[in-house]
Amino acid sequence: MLGVYSFLLPHTPPKGEVKGVPFVRALGLFKDFSFAVFFIVSLAITVVLAFYYTVTADFLAKACGVKNIGSTMLIGQVCETVFLPLLPLFLVRLGMKWVLVLGMFCWGLRYLLFANAGPEGFGFVLAIAGVALHGFCFDFFFAAGFIHCDNKAPRDIRASAQALFSFLTYGVGMWLGSLLCGMLVDKYSDPLTKEVNWHEFWLVPSIGVTACLVVFMLMFRDRPGADKPTGAVTPGA
Repeated sequence: MLGVYSFLLPHTPPKGEVKGVPFVRALGLFKDFSFAVFFIVSLAITVVLAFYYTVTADFLAKACGVKNIGSTMLIGQVCETVFLPLLPLFLVRLGMKWVLVLGMFCWGLRYLLFANAGPEGFGFVLAIAGVALHGFCFDFFFAAGFIHCDNKAPRDIRASAQALFSFLTYGVGMWLGSLLCGMLVDKYSDPLTKEVNWHEFWLVPSIGVTACLVVFMLMFRDRPGADKPTGAVTPGA
């Protein structure tokens, strides 16, 4: 129905001259070293994001004794909704680089919490805290990342730049992450009992995110005040 309705919308051709293929021009953004670092680190972060989507439900049930998986993981979406309106305030006070750094730090922290989580006591608190960090991780890295793309790309290829960001993260990154996650589950599973050593499993993405964080802090350079919140954010999940 929405597709049919789209044909009823007024004709709005692009203003001005269209130079080249927008998506190909968006690839040219990699000539900017800091932008290339941002894209590559985003790809790596999405690889470990796939771990959360792929095995967290199984992890919570088997390692933490959670019965209501859906309502428990919903905590992450609730936190995402709470923190998203606060994102512009953090961008103004900290700047884009340090907002992204904060988001990446929370990714590594979350998986470290999962590595030490358990079915009762403080271990269970760590598991719930890790789930709650989903909102903070997503808003302060991926939502901020879409804003960064929108602010850095020329006006006529902004949509293509965000499409490229989506392709590298939710496309390539999630696909590679799903494959790697399955390989690690097999690697850290007992061949007889099939039980997963969740401590060692979650340490892998935690260390990976920490390495990405160090690379990003050392190599990413951005002009202070160059990024202003525009509201051009792609909704998360």
